[in-house]
Amino acid sequence: EGNDRRDLRLPGLQHELVKRVAAAAGSSPVIVVCMNGGAVALEWERDNTAAVLYGWYGGQEAGHAIADVLFGEVSPAGRLPYTVYEGVHQLPPITDYDMTSPPGRTYRYFNDTPLWEFGYGLSYTTFEYSDVSISTTAASACEPVHLTATVTNTGSVASDEVYQCYVAVTPSESTGLSVPRLQLADFGRVHVPAGAKQKVTCELHPLQLAVFDEYEFALRQVPASVSVSIGGKQPTTCPSSAACFLSTAFSITSSATLPCP
Repeated sequence: EGNDRRDLRLPGLQHELVKRVAAAAGSSPVIVVCMNGGAVALEWERDNTAAVLYGWYGGQEAGHAIADVLFGEVSPAGRLPYTVYEGVHQLPPITDYDMTSPPGRTYRYFNDTPLWEFGYGLSYTTFEYSDVSISTTAASACEPVHLTATVTNTGSVASDEVYQCYVAVTPSESTGLSVPRLQLADFGRVHVPAGAKQKVTCELHPLQLAVFDEYEFALRQVPASVSVSIGGKQPTTCPSSAACFLSTAFSITSSATLPCP
């Protein structure tokens, strides 16, 4: 607090300490536990240590919780609440508050590859998504849409999974409004035993399907095509060979100013 940062890396000699510990460890795994609140760019640590664990500010039980994760007593299922950038070169000037200024601010407008994306997180197992279905392919304004899918734990460890639903709204006609490239519309957390399946549902509320009219200072739904994805991470960061998300689409057929009547 009260101090500016020159970059997003570990401050002071902390990065040098990690490098020396990693060099001295030889073949023994080194795990970096980062106790922090803001984003810290740990590119070297990601590439040269066994794992990185964001510990946040966990309070008096943080030690027990971190030990449980490190020693395999529990499978982690946390997800990043913000984008971790590679460095300040991926951020617009601090005096520029336009979210769309290249390369864009936050996951909603960012058009580059971050160190770790919003919603990212690993566990001690793997999940696959299947059987996606949507309640309608043509929704009127103010009509909620429901998306369902099946999550399968394909590993050997029981774990929670955080499923995430993202939408990309493309207005049918030019509106002159700034529309996010991607937006989280819903999410949930479900426990799935090893080898088991669980059905999950996302509700796409009209608020999550609206665009912000900066001229009228209002949220509006407009006729649009909507791409919607469900999975354990952002659809733009899932390897094409993996079934970690599924996509479908529907259209909005009318207009409304929110809140709905």
